[in-house]
Amino acid sequence: MDEDGFNEFALVYVKRIIAAIRQQGVPIIYFAKGAMSWLDKVGESGADVVGAGLDDQPEHRTKKRSAIALRCRAISIRPRCMLRRRNIRQFVKKMLAENGSANGHIANLGHGILPDIPVEHAREFINAVKEESVIYHQS
Repeated sequence: MDEDGFNEFALVYVKRIIAAIRQQGVPIIYFAKGAMSWLDKVGESGADVVGAGLDDQPEHRTKKRSAIALRCRAISIRPRCMLRRRNIRQFVKKMLAENGSANGHIANLGHGILPDIPVEHAREFINAVKEESVIYHQS
């Protein structure tokens, strides 16, 4: 979809949905899949938090800082980073360091946990995020 299509077929309806939900006092997270090219429009959605599928692709690296300025707080690491338990904390530290120091990040595993990822590696990811993110929550 191009930007005109996004505006006509997605954003106009997303804004209506968010406005309706907002009346109920519910916090709103909007994940705009495939919308890296028009982050300024995503920022107009009215959501409290925006996730834009930021990852380590070269074309996304250049947009990370502007995404962070637009309340993009859903940050990801690739699930494959969890194959070796000893590397998980290193990836979490990098993820946190690259995504700003504001409170309220949502750390996730991109496309989810792959079938070959041991449960204890998922626990390590969660513990690393809890422990390493503390420095970013100091006022």
